Amino acid sequence: VWRGGPSHLPQVPFDARALVVVEVRALKKLQEPASLEIIGWSVVPAFYGDAVNNGIFQLPLYAGSPPPSLLVEMREGNWQAVLARAGASRAIKLVDNASVEVSILDGQRFGEHDVPEFRPEPDLSLLPGKRLKSYLKDVPSKPLSSLLGGGGDPKGARDFAVRLFMEGMGLK
Repeated sequence: VWRGGPSHLPQVPFDARALVVVEVRALKKLQEPASLEIIGWSVVPAFYGDAVNNGIFQLPLYAGSPPPSLLVEMREGNWQAVLARAGASRAIKLVDNASVEVSILDGQRFGEHDVPEFRPEPDLSLLPGKRLKSYLKDVPSKPLSSLLGGGGDPKGARDFAVRLFMEGMGLK
């Protein structure tokens, strides 16, 4: 579970078929009790060749949660071809113009992406090519301060949101 910063997963054994599956959920409201909404999911290989798939990846979001049978099929075969077939058959659907940025870095290089001069540009190659421009458009949004009311503390709100999210996931 993402806790608002980099996560370290120690001792992940090498497996060329290993995939990082990311599910994006959102708090419906910044209040108790926690109520989470599943926005979508995406996937990227954990390894490239015989090494960690180091990089920052902008990935398309697929609606809902990943079907377990699809996860098995992706692991056992060509994951990109499996995704393409599932999309073509409408078994999965893209969330319009929505993406998630995922950073993967070998533990020996942990923190390197936090340093601006070492941070690579996001890899856009996994976004749908025909719709790339729509994924790269800036979308206006409200500033965080507008959700907090007058004089709200952004750090306190972030900590509160992370706590609510953890509770919503059944973690404490």
